[in-house]
Amino acid sequence: MKKKCILLSLLALPFLNWAQGLQIDRTAWTVVSVDNFEAGYEGTKAIDGDVNTFWHTSFNSPVPLPHNIVIDMGTVQQVSSFGILPRTNSGNVPKNCIIYVKQNVGDAWTQVANGATDAYSNTLKTFTFSAINARFVKFEINSDWGATNLVAIAEIYAYFSVVTTQCVPVDKTNWHVIFVNSFQDANYDGSKAIDGDINTMWHTVWSPVAPAPPHTIEIDMGATNQINCVKLLSRTNGANMPNLCVISVKQNVNDTWVEVTRGNTVAFPTNEQSFYFEPVNARYLKITILSVWYTNFSAIAEINAYSNCKYPQIFEFNLKQTKDISTHPFQLNVTSNSGLPVITSIISGPAIIENGIITLTGNTGSVLVGASQAGDNTWAEQQETQIFYVIDSVNIFKPTPQLPIKNSNWVATDALNRDIVTFNETGIVKPQKFVGVFYLLWLQGGSVYDNTKIMNGQGSWGPEHAFHFWSEPEADYYHSEDPWVIRRNMQMLADAGVDFIYIDMTNGYTYMNTLLATCKVMSQMRSEGIPVPYIMFWLQDSQKVLYTEVYQQFYLANKYPELWFKWREKPVIMFRHSDTDPSIIEDPDIQKFFTIRWAWPGDYYKPSQKSWCELFTNINYSWETDPAVPESYVVYGAGFANGNFGRSYDLKTSTQPVCDSKGLTSVTDQGLMANYHWENALKINPEVILYNGFNEWLAQRFINKNNESHYLGGKPVPRDGTYFVDEFNQEFSRDIEPMKGGNTDSYYYQFVDNVRKFKGMEAPEAQSIPKSIAIDGAFTEWTTVTPTFYDYKGDTEHRNFRGYDPAVTLINNTGRNDIIESKITYDNLNIFAYVKTVNNLTAYSDPNWMLLFIDADRNKSTGWEGYDYVINLGLKSANQTTIKQWDGKKWTNEVVIPYFVVGNQ
Repeated sequence: MKKKCILLSLLALPFLNWAQGLQIDRTAWTVVSVDNFEAGYEGTKAIDGDVNTFWHTSFNSPVPLPHNIVIDMGTVQQVSSFGILPRTNSGNVPKNCIIYVKQNVGDAWTQVANGATDAYSNTLKTFTFSAINARFVKFEINSDWGATNLVAIAEIYAYFSVVTTQCVPVDKTNWHVIFVNSFQDANYDGSKAIDGDINTMWHTVWSPVAPAPPHTIEIDMGATNQINCVKLLSRTNGANMPNLCVISVKQNVNDTWVEVTRGNTVAFPTNEQSFYFEPVNARYLKITILSVWYTNFSAIAEINAYSNCKYPQIFEFNLKQTKDISTHPFQLNVTSNSGLPVITSIISGPAIIENGIITLTGNTGSVLVGASQAGDNTWAEQQETQIFYVIDSVNIFKPTPQLPIKNSNWVATDALNRDIVTFNETGIVKPQKFVGVFYLLWLQGGSVYDNTKIMNGQGSWGPEHAFHFWSEPEADYYHSEDPWVIRRNMQMLADAGVDFIYIDMTNGYTYMNTLLATCKVMSQMRSEGIPVPYIMFWLQDSQKVLYTEVYQQFYLANKYPELWFKWREKPVIMFRHSDTDPSIIEDPDIQKFFTIRWAWPGDYYKPSQKSWCELFTNINYSWETDPAVPESYVVYGAGFANGNFGRSYDLKTSTQPVCDSKGLTSVTDQGLMANYHWENALKINPEVILYNGFNEWLAQRFINKNNESHYLGGKPVPRDGTYFVDEFNQEFSRDIEPMKGGNTDSYYYQFVDNVRKFKGMEAPEAQSIPKSIAIDGAFTEWTTVTPTFYDYKGDTEHRNFRGYDPAVTLINNTGRNDIIESKITYDNLNIFAYVKTVNNLTAYSDPNWMLLFIDADRNKSTGWEGYDYVINLGLKSANQTTIKQWDGKKWTNEVVIPYFVVGNQ
C-alpha cells in the first residue's frame, strides 16, 4: 500500500485579510469587561486592529492574577480557534490561558481551550478546538512570563477552521484502552487520553525513575472505522510532548500491527499534532512514542481519530531571510506538495509584486508575503505567510567609532582616598581601544530578599530558587525598565568612557520589552549629545528561539541601529562555543550579518573567544588569527561566590582571605582581584577590554541537598545549607554600580581610573589667565574664561516608577537646576564661580539651593567629607548670599558675599 505520510502543526495567521472565511470579521466586536487596565491601555485596544496598541493591566499597582477579558462577537459564530498576539515588543506576555465560550448572556461558560504561549515572544499563538457555536468569549490568564502579574495583549482574533481538511471525527463513546506500558498512577492512566477532557492526561511514570521511551498505548475503538488521520493533543502547558511517534492499526485482536505513518511533533504545542495517511479500515489503534521533547516521560491529553480528511498542503518558499535595499526585482516561487498552483501576494512592507516578480520600494523593513491555494477534492485549502527583511547593508556594515574620553578636566577621589588618574598620567587618546561592560536587564520584579541585611540579622532567606539581592543598590531595589535608573546608569558609563555594553541573555530570556525601554532612553540621550555606549548581546547554548528573536525582531527589524556595536565592520554577537546550535553559526545569512565571538567560563584559550570569567590570568585573553596579537581581555571584579573567589581573592597566590561572620574580608572595599586583572590587562594591551560587570545584583538561593562542595561567605556549606552561585554579598559580587553603604562608589571610581589608563583622554582645555569678574549679571566677561566644565543635561529628571517589589513606587521629584556648564577663575583677592543650567534657575528660597562646596586644602581628611567651605547655605536676598566654614562639627564663620542670577546663569 502506498503511504501518504504527513505530520502537520497548523497555526492561524492574523494578517490574512486576503483569504475570506479564515479570520472571523471583528467589526461588531465589543469588550464586555476586563478585570483591570492601565489608563490609555483599555481592553478595546486588543480588538482595534492596530498591532501597535495593546490592552495592558495596571502598571504600578499590579492586580494579582488571574486576569480576564470578555468579548461579545456581536452574533453567534462558528469558531474553531482563537489567536492571541502579545504586544509587539514582547513585554508582559500572557503565559497560561484558559478560553471559555457561550452563546447567550445567561448561559454558563464552556471551556474550549487551555494552553500556554511562547516565552517572551510576540508571535501569534492559536488555541484550536472542535468547532463550536459561540457569541461570547472569555480569556482567563493565570500566569505570565516573568511572574510580574502584568499582562499585555495587542490583538485577539477568532477563526473558523484554520485549514479546511473536512475531517470527520470518530465517535469515542465506545473507546477503551487495552494496554499502556507506563503510567504514573490512576490519575494519569491511559484512559485519561480518551476521556474527552483536555484537563486530564495520560502521563508515563516520572517518579521515582522515569523509564525511557518507547512508550506505548493501545486503544480499542469499539468497531471498525475507516480512518486517515490521528491527532494528539498535548497537556495544557505543552510540556512532555511526544516527539517521534509511530501510528499503527489492525482490524482484529490477533492481527499483526501495521504501521501507517510516523513523524515528529513540535515542542510545547498549543494545538493538536496531526498524522495523516492513506485511508485504512481499523478497529485497534496503537501509538508508539520513540522519543519525547527534553525528557524521558510522555504526556498526552487527548487522542482522536478522523476519517475523510483532506491532505494538508505544505508550501515551500524560495525566499531568503534578508534582501539588501539595492536588490533588483526578483522572482518569487512558492510550490505546494500537492502540485497545485499557488497564488502569491504582498500583504505588507516595502515591496510590491506583479506576475510573481517582487520589486523593493527603496525602504528598509519587514515584508510579509502571502501564499494561498484553494485545494481540490483531495487536498485541503491552505494559506501561509513568510517574512523577509529589507536591510541597508551600506549603513549596517560600518565600523563603530571609539567613544573618546573628553572629561579629562574632571578629577575625583574615592572613599579610600584614591585619586583617579589625570591627563598628565594617561596621555592622549589611544586609537582603537574599546571597553565593554557586562550589563543585565533581569531586575523584573518580585519579593525583595537582601543577603547583606540577612547576614546582619535583618530578615531571613527567601524560598529555594528565589532571587536575592546581594545588597541594596544606591538607586534602591529598582526595576530594570525604570527610565530614571537607565538614564543614570548610562550617564555613569558614558562618563567612564565605556564604548559598549554586552547585554546578558544567557538565562533563557531576551527581556525584549526591557531592552527596547533601555534603548529608547539611550537613543534619546544620544540625540542630546551624550555619548552613551553601544550595545551587543551574549547568548548561551542552542537557544535558537532567543537568537531568532534578537536577530529578526531587533536587528532585521532595524531597531535602534545607531546603538549597534560593530566589530570588524559587522554587528557582533557572542555565543557559548561548546554548545551552540550549528544551524545558527553555519547559516550564510548569519555569517554575512554578524561577527561571531565565543564566551563562557571554561571555554578559554580558543581562537576568536572572548572569555568571561577565567581565573587563569596568563591566558585570559583572546585573539583572532595570531595568538601573539591579543584581541580582547576580560577583567572581572570577583569569581563565583560558591567557589570562594571574592573581590579580595589573591590571584598571585591563589588564596581567598579569611572572611568574618558577615562574609567580608579586611580588604573587601579595595577590589584587589579587579585591580590585579587591570594590571594584567594593561600589560597585555589588547584591542578590547570586557569588564564583568555593572549591575547583576541578583542570584538564586540554592540548597546543598547532595552535600556538594560549595561556599557561602568564605565558609564551606553543609548538607542542606544555603548557597548562591554568582553573587552573595559585597565580597562575593562583581558589580560596580554604586551600593548603599559598603564600598559606595569606590569600585566605580577604580573602574574609571583604569579605563582612562587604557584608552587615554583628549587633552584638557588650557587654563586662561586670572581675571576679575564684575558681579553685575552681564556674564560677558566669562566668555574668555577657560576651561569650561561640561555636564550632560537630564540628570535632574524626576523619578516615578515601580520598584523591584511591584507594590512599591519609587518617587523622587527633587531634581531641579540642571547644570550643563560651570567655570571658575580668580584674581589676587577673590575667587569667582559661574554656572549655566538648561532652564531658568529656580527661586533662591528653595531648600539647599545651588550649594557650592570648596575643598581649599585638597585634603579629604579635613572639612566635611573633605570640603572646607560651602556657599549658598543660607542666602540673604536676591543678590546676597553667604560662605561658611566647617569647624569640625558644623558650618560657621558666616560671611556675606554678592551673587547675581539672570535666567539660566
